[in-house]
Amino acid sequence: IKETIGDADELFKDEFIQANLEAKLKTENFSILHFATHGSFSSDPRRTYIMLNEGYLEAEELDTILRSNALRRNRGNRSGVELIVFSACETAQGDNRAVLGLAGLTVRSGTQSAIATLWQVDDEAAAAIMTRFYEELANNPNISRSEALRRAQVALLTMAQETNSDWKLPYYWGAYTLIGNWL
Repeated sequence: IKETIGDADELFKDEFIQANLEAKLKTENFSILHFATHGSFSSDPRRTYIMLNEGYLEAEELDTILRSNALRRNRGNRSGVELIVFSACETAQGDNRAVLGLAGLTVRSGTQSAIATLWQVDDEAAAAIMTRFYEELANNPNISRSEALRRAQVALLTMAQETNSDWKLPYYWGAYTLIGNWL
């Protein structure tokens, strides 16, 4: 993904802690935040979190971090986070209102939209879909996020059918949902 979109920063393994996330969001401007980490989303904020290297980052804490970034951004006339991607296992799954919890977090933070997964995903297939998603956005600046996601899913399915791979099963390409502004 970093190779595809160029100017990207990452927090990986030991660096992926709350203090570092807060510092990055205070000092840098990101249009996309991509979390390739496990999480759980629920309509109950106390049961909603993403995993950091140091443990859980609960929804309320993430919301506070994102909101403070939005306030600084608005005061500084900087553009802000347009898309949050949660590409790991079951980030939109939970109770029957989990997607509403994710959508609420996204909207409250000032982010336009979010991508999350509805069930456990295969790491290699997830990497392929996300790479293609970012390629579509980078190479076709006039397409919507929903169209970029659809194209990435179709590309994975097409490749799987051509090679007779297991990736042709919906389990591998169908887990992704886009919440919020599809454009």
